[in-house]
Amino acid sequence: MALLGPLMCHLGAVDVLKGRWPALRTRLRAWGRPLFEQSRVRSAKAVLQFDGVADDVGAAAAYVEGLRRVLRDWRYLNLDEATLSSFEAVLRAGDKNAQLADAGVGARLPEPSGERTGRLPAATLKWASEALASGGNHPLLVAGTFFLRFVSAQPRSPHVARLGLLLTTLLLVRQGYEQLFYGPLEEVLARDLGMLRWTLEKANATLGSNEAELSPWLELFVGALALQAAELIDFVEQRRAAPMRSLLEERLIEHLERQPRMTMTEAVAVSGANRNTVKIALRKLHHAKELSLHGQGRGAFYTLAGPRNG
Repeated sequence: MALLGPLMCHLGAVDVLKGRWPALRTRLRAWGRPLFEQSRVRSAKAVLQFDGVADDVGAAAAYVEGLRRVLRDWRYLNLDEATLSSFEAVLRAGDKNAQLADAGVGARLPEPSGERTGRLPAATLKWASEALASGGNHPLLVAGTFFLRFVSAQPRSPHVARLGLLLTTLLLVRQGYEQLFYGPLEEVLARDLGMLRWTLEKANATLGSNEAELSPWLELFVGALALQAAELIDFVEQRRAAPMRSLLEERLIEHLERQPRMTMTEAVAVSGANRNTVKIALRKLHHAKELSLHGQGRGAFYTLAGPRNG
């Protein structure tokens, strides 16, 4: 495939982040823990929209668990049928719509033509492994094409997008794109569902016959990764001058990652520090825009600030 200007720019932008990753990773380990955790929540919400599933707590939790397994065990997971089956079991267990698969309820991706309905997921997994092993294909283009081929292979699955994105994330992380630990690809892709579906439908209609028609989809897919990379770099740059957190501050942040809110009394109990020390730590986190303060006096409580609280 001839690489067009915008696509080349997107590939370059993502690979710039990949090149800078060793230095950025150190900063993100210090500052990015809330981003790390909250990204999973945003990912689940976005990918449920993408699959056309109503807000389903069980399905969201199942996707978060699948993503956690990818990011925890990626060194030991291969892009093969065993991994596919394990992720499918996780998603099906939490998806109340799974029993509607045969009826196509919940599937919102374009319907492939008859000749492509036989393209089994196993063949798609094999194709991706061979394309990467050849060394002649950019991993981001392989990832984008893999996702398209995968969702075309099983259009009536109610969780095809979730399953495809888990496998695509695994593929990318194994190729060195570890920024996916901190930025949810799903959220960026789902920002314009109309354009997403249009480009998928156009690419799907010519898959295997006219590779030129894949360009809009690949531009959108790699462009989403480029946008995610830019936002992640911006996050680091904004916080470059910020002082490192103390152990007490880390403990308070970690508690708020597990609980939606925290009062002063709870902060003292969780930290084990005296009230004045905790007050200073909370004030510092609030001034640094790490935490938001709600209310006054005894009824006041803190939450994680900004998008991490969404």
